[in-house]
Amino acid sequence: MRQSLEELAAGSEYRLERVDIDQNPSLQSRFNELVPVLMHGDREICHHFLDFSAVQTVLASYNSKGRGFSDGHHR
Repeated sequence: MRQSLEELAAGSEYRLERVDIDQNPSLQSRFNELVPVLMHGDREICHHFLDFSAVQTVLASYNSKGRGFSDGHHR
């Protein structure tokens, strides 16, 4: 998932942010079984596998710079 997302974001205004859920007990409790999970703000876009359709929907509605994506991961 990470490599595909990095390719999608390359050369664009979109920003990916990796979050190590093992460093945050709240995130670990919420997402441990879903890793990797792709978030846009508080909204889950997909987990385990990249859903290109869901990502395209978010990208189409994305209007402001710098809010980016969060790709939760562990180990």
